[in-house]
Amino acid sequence: GEFYIQKIRGVAKDKIALNRLIGLPADQELTLTDTVPYADLAELPLDQAKALAYRRRKDLLALEAELEVAGRARKAARYERMPSLAFNGYYGVLGETHGLYHGVFTAQGVLKIPIFEEARFRGAVVQAIYAFVSPTLVGVIPPQEYFEDLETQARKDLDEAVAKATAGVEEAPSIVRTVVAESAGAALVGASEGAALLVVGSRGLGGFRELMLGSVSAQCVRHATCPVLVVRSTA
Repeated sequence: GEFYIQKIRGVAKDKIALNRLIGLPADQELTLTDTVPYADLAELPLDQAKALAYRRRKDLLALEAELEVAGRARKAARYERMPSLAFNGYYGVLGETHGLYHGVFTAQGVLKIPIFEEARFRGAVVQAIYAFVSPTLVGVIPPQEYFEDLETQARKDLDEAVAKATAGVEEAPSIVRTVVAESAGAALVGASEGAALLVVGSRGLGGFRELMLGSVSAQCVRHATCPVLVVRSTA
């Protein structure tokens, strides 16, 4: 019927395409001398079919590749927190050709500890807080310009402290600078709400020499709502 005619036409078109492919005239007749033997597809056992699919299925291989990439990316992100140690060296000759010369060499080692990178890893914001309390006399109300000068000086001191802390640090994080007119302990304890870490110094400026911590750092350790890191002065 119609289906058989379509098959005959399809074979004729395939012969024309084959003639063009091998460089023969399109109308040259071809006679097929060998016939393709018919054979039923062998039914594979389930375990062999699954093993074959695992090796050849493109969608499964693509998913496995994506899983491997995700695992490597996770490992790389975790190892970014690790210190890195690199060595570099050079050896050469210094002097005149066919004359006096001597060998020269250099060796260099670099150790990088990503201290300032933790905030970037966590997507957190580094905030530097400068708190000051204006000295006042009983019965004397300073003019408004007095408080403005104190705040201006406080911001200048804060900028200098941040610049000193980040000096020589590659890719130092952006730091939000905040100046508040209240006691240092109250300001830092208030800033600890919702923070991941509170870092304070320990210089003992409160006058309590018998205490190992300063009065501000001790107040932060007792009352802060987040972990507190106390950094002692090297002086």
